[in-house]
Amino acid sequence: MAEMSAGENQLARVIRELKELIGGKWKAVARELEFSTTDIDAIVCRDEHDLKEQIHRFFEQWKMREGRGASVQKLIEAVRAAGLRTILDDLQRALPELESTDSPETGDGGEIGCLAFECPGDVAGFVIGRDGKNRRVVESKTDTKIRVEKKEVTRQPNTRVVIIGEKENCKKALFLIVQNLRRKTALHIATTETIDIPSQHCGRVIGRKGGKC
Repeated sequence: MAEMSAGENQLARVIRELKELIGGKWKAVARELEFSTTDIDAIVCRDEHDLKEQIHRFFEQWKMREGRGASVQKLIEAVRAAGLRTILDDLQRALPELESTDSPETGDGGEIGCLAFECPGDVAGFVIGRDGKNRRVVESKTDTKIRVEKKEVTRQPNTRVVIIGEKENCKKALFLIVQNLRRKTALHIATTETIDIPSQHCGRVIGRKGGKC
């Protein structure tokens, strides 16, 4: 059997601790990791009376989906986005070797960029893609985070999309998103804006459970 890398060992330890800490909140984390309601219901139905097995199956499916892209950072960001701060604190105490679980900053502590634009609600699904594939591809290629505002929050015909990361990476992500949408439909970008955000305030842009993005 091939030896695990340091990163894989750390991920295994984090998952082991989260399995003990997360309880029934695993569904909230699953949603942040792009699991659909159907995906979650399938896990529950398979082991309806065994919460531990549901949690185990969720993490195994996530690792299979992500492949080499599975990382401690992605898990921590998902737990944070789900609003589970207490679990993050408990995780930090259990694994003190982890880096701080506070909101991520750019490597040099400088400012990050934020691009926001609007697109017709009926094509916004292409930004995310089936099971979140389109969004994950763009995020992976550009080292950014992409948030699509839920229509029930805005109650507007257009959907707001926010890209967070280093400014040049945000521009690359926007280009890839628009390029993909134009292949699917005649797209018109309603608005585009660029603002600078101090890295320590990045979490305020995303908001609790991603509600601001």
